[in-house]
Amino acid sequence: MIHLSLYPLVIGLLVTSQLGKFPEGNSYGEVSARRPDQSAVFNIKDALPAGYVKNGSVDYTDLVQKAIDTHSDIIFPGFPLLVNDKGLVIGSNKNITFETGAKIVLKPTRAGSYAILRMRNVSNITITNPVIYG
Repeated sequence: MIHLSLYPLVIGLLVTSQLGKFPEGNSYGEVSARRPDQSAVFNIKDALPAGYVKNGSVDYTDLVQKAIDTHSDIIFPGFPLLVNDKGLVIGSNKNITFETGAKIVLKPTRAGSYAILRMRNVSNITITNPVIYG
């Protein structure tokens, strides 16, 4: 099951997941306001290098991806993070929450196609308050 909580407005989100029928019969997903237990949450800023920038001008794609691969409950901190056109791959069993002010910003690219967030053949994902520019 994939849950997307779409507040505030999501711009440029490309979900490449193949969604099937959910047990409740809803083939479009569900909105969730649930927030993960704070004691088990990994904040992405803990994966960034000392002296990291908070203005979205440095590409942290590889570090963010490693954190997503390693942890199940993740918080994007309250500042923009620049991501290149490799995008971020979200696996199954993930709870991802965007704090107020958090956003993923796509690094300018000439690539003909890309996915900022890629979810394919996955289940049990909750993404709360995503803000994505690209």
